[in-house]
Amino acid sequence: MPLLGGMVVASLFTGRWVGRVGSRVPMTVGCLLAGLGVLLTDAVISPTAGLSTLGWTMGLAGIGFGIIVVPVNATALFSIPAANSGMAASTINTSRELGAVTGVAILGSIVNGQLTVNLTNRLIQLGIPASYRSIIINAVITGSVSKRAEEEGNNSSAGVRKIINEVVHAAYSAFTHGLNLALTVSGLLLLVSGGIAYVTGTAERNSMVTDE
Repeated sequence: MPLLGGMVVASLFTGRWVGRVGSRVPMTVGCLLAGLGVLLTDAVISPTAGLSTLGWTMGLAGIGFGIIVVPVNATALFSIPAANSGMAASTINTSRELGAVTGVAILGSIVNGQLTVNLTNRLIQLGIPASYRSIIINAVITGSVSKRAEEEGNNSSAGVRKIINEVVHAAYSAFTHGLNLALTVSGLLLLVSGGIAYVTGTAERNSMVTDE
């Protein structure tokens, strides 16, 4: 919700801003704010983090994303003849959808890969047999690890409950490591995009109109 709210708020004023100063500054600021918000989210996120902790970092990222959308569309539409504006709009929407799908797939693979690798290594260190490791990893991936741990712990000895707690802790640690890596990559890519936007963006709207 904070992410979406930030995007809505940013979109309310970005159009006029781009109309006055061109695409360079808004795109640069948007990428930097989004990257900063993502990196701050990575810094404060934890199993106990709530809305009061993540709300402002995700809201900051949302404002950055909201700022980015307008100048990206405006730059593409102003850089080609008006007769081809429909094609440009379709290309922008298609590229955005492909980028979203590709980004989710790549970052999701990073999280899942790190989760599996780190959790497997930790389970080996704990001395968990291979047959049980696959069951635990499957429970983590499907999101049922907490339920399964509670069910097994209710009818187990103190020693077994200790092992179960260590396994659950290892699962959360592995997931956190993968998530932190994905957020770090995303934040750094956004900061790099801000630099590219500053170099390639248009400094004045008048120059965009002249190019039509």
